[in-house]
Amino acid sequence: MKAHDFYELLEKQGFCCALTGAPLTPVNVSIIHKIPLRRGGLHQLANTQLIDSRIAKIAKELTYEELLDICRQIHLKSKMDKENV
Repeated sequence: MKAHDFYELLEKQGFCCALTGAPLTPVNVSIIHKIPLRRGGLHQLANTQLIDSRIAKIAKELTYEELLDICRQIHLKSKMDKENV
């Protein structure tokens, strides 16, 4: 990815994380493949997204759908825990 591709993608995403919507800064931005290379994804601009670097640590090896499923499970458990208090 060239610098102009990076800035074009950043602008297209509204300077926000593709997964959380959180603002991206030079300090917290990471680029990942939507479909990881190890899972058959291609090293192409169309297969990349900019995300918060904290999310990148866990999303690196997962597809978008797998990450969403884990987030749903965490949210559901959190909700159930609050109801049982």
